[in-house]
Amino acid sequence: MYRAFNVALESNKYLGYVNTRQYENDKSISLQKLQKIINSRDIIQAWEIKKLLLPSKRYDIFISHSHKDLELAKGFANYLYLFFNVTCFIDSLYWGNIDELQNELNELHLTYDGVTKKSYYDYEKTLQVAKHADMILASALTEMIDNCECVFFLNTDSSVIRGTEAISKNETYSPWIYHEVFTTTIIQKKQRSKFNESYQFRDNAIKQIPDISCGLDLSGMTVLREEDIFEWKIKINSNKDKHPLDVLYNLNPERK
Repeated sequence: MYRAFNVALESNKYLGYVNTRQYENDKSISLQKLQKIINSRDIIQAWEIKKLLLPSKRYDIFISHSHKDLELAKGFANYLYLFFNVTCFIDSLYWGNIDELQNELNELHLTYDGVTKKSYYDYEKTLQVAKHADMILASALTEMIDNCECVFFLNTDSSVIRGTEAISKNETYSPWIYHEVFTTTIIQKKQRSKFNESYQFRDNAIKQIPDISCGLDLSGMTVLREEDIFEWKIKINSNKDKHPLDVLYNLNPERK
């Protein structure tokens, strides 16, 4: 990762781009391979599962977002692809829900009750499964962030706690958003990618568990507002020999 951006989108215009591009969907294929690994041996190697989670192609931007903002993330990703010719990775589209991995593993730990004639999950074993599944996904997320050129964090009412609920300025209830933003603060920043100098732009009633809030360190992210995105769009039209991300970096220099 070279740069991280704190993206403040103020409009819903990106929702109109949700269906303008067909996303690759390897979720079903990965799930079939996952089932084969789980059912074929007693010891499962974590690296084999993570390999299924990681895409083979390279993406320019990792979009960190709330699961409630999936449609916004898809629309924004399509907008960036159509007008800026950059590709975005949205984890939920590629990996689906981590619950699928946990369910597959939990099926191995069913206990049959002869009285009720029903099968139940082993509580202790399901906790261990959850720990392993979360660890594998967290490591895959970290690797994807490291492999992408940029991280765009969608700073919305769904991803950041607002109003009287907020104890400090930047907090989230999502442990995954916390992990992704935190990763951008500690990961070793890579050198700026050397894009092709002759780049050709293409036009195209139960008691609830308490919420846990996590502080977000956004100080290392460059703020990107609607007006910045609009100006970026104008600039690339007049600098079609430069890669769109180079134009973005020059337009929004990183503060030292």
